[in-house]
Amino acid sequence: MKKLKLLFFIIIYFSIISFVIYIGLKGIMEWYDRPYFIEKTQDEKEKNIILEEIPYKIVFYYRGESVEIKDSQYIISVWNKIKEIPYYTQTTVEDISNSSIKGKFVFINNEYKNFTVDNDLKIENYYYGKENSDFILKFREQLINYYKMSGFTSK
Repeated sequence: MKKLKLLFFIIIYFSIISFVIYIGLKGIMEWYDRPYFIEKTQDEKEKNIILEEIPYKIVFYYRGESVEIKDSQYIISVWNKIKEIPYYTQTTVEDISNSSIKGKFVFINNEYKNFTVDNDLKIENYYYGKENSDFILKFREQLINYYKMSGFTSK
């Protein structure tokens, strides 16, 4: 009878210990399994908001004339390219020349983001891509082509 009580006690003891270890390991695994979200600064949040939205038109000014682009396929392709290229908070270009194109991306909620295209692309306080990159030069040329298609002549 003593051996039976001892065996019963050992089984209960190991069952309780196993249960405590199981609960502890389960809690640790749940704690390590949680995702960790890095806190973002206000600038990074604004940048992410810019990238999540797509503008519905581009308005730019070239040689004193205003041109509006509403070609959705063109705007989406340009915007997707802008999202892919790296951005910086500083540029190596010293001055913005008189031949630069200034404009804005207009969003559905009528908010807008100002941009300047010259040797680099500046949207608000961010510079996208590298100076004289193929995309930026092509984007500038496309804007000039839209200017010419709008019926404005060279001055």
